Amino acid sequence: MSIPQGERVLILYGAANRDERRYAEPDRFDVTRDSRDHVAFGHGVHRCAGGHLAQLEMEALLRALVARVRHIEVGEPRMLMSNMLHGYEAFEASFQ
Repeated sequence: MSIPQGERVLILYGAANRDERRYAEPDRFDVTRDSRDHVAFGHGVHRCAGGHLAQLEMEALLRALVARVRHIEVGEPRMLMSNMLHGYEAFEASFQ
């Protein structure tokens, strides 16, 4: 897709990673979804400087959970009401 020179562009951050042409059922949480092309940390020269560290921290957290937690109970998520972001305001969980 090309954008003509001089045209204005509106970025809707809440729409990131939610293209139905790329992700089947983008509103459904799917742990098997290939997320290598997500844009949560930006892309290319505009990538978040801390993005790699955040991904390493998440990997360490998930490895620790798998090693220590046998059962997870989750409550009903409360969606964040925002015109800019799509996510949860709260998502209660207990780990046993």
